[in-house]
Amino acid sequence: MTKDEAERRRWTFYEAVKRLGKDGDSVNIVNLLIVIVILLLPLVLTFWAIRDVAYGQFPTRKTKYIWFAVVSLLPGLGALAYLLAGRSERRQMPTSP
Repeated sequence: MTKDEAERRRWTFYEAVKRLGKDGDSVNIVNLLIVIVILLLPLVLTFWAIRDVAYGQFPTRKTKYIWFAVVSLLPGLGALAYLLAGRSERRQMPTSP
């Protein structure tokens, strides 16, 4: 790529970014909010599941470590799996007085 081509691409990108704010501001804001929600939801679920596993009582330590690994290594999907299967396993523990 020559220096002129690089300069032209940079200005093209600059013009594209400059045009984003001119038409459809509300559409861009809505799209941005949707993307933020889609990205934040799995993150929040993962942090919640990690906290729940850490403070929860499980039948064995091995079960607790497995759930911690699943939730940590598979963000989003691991939290969803824990929500659907792990919490019911956790709740079966008898509570002590």
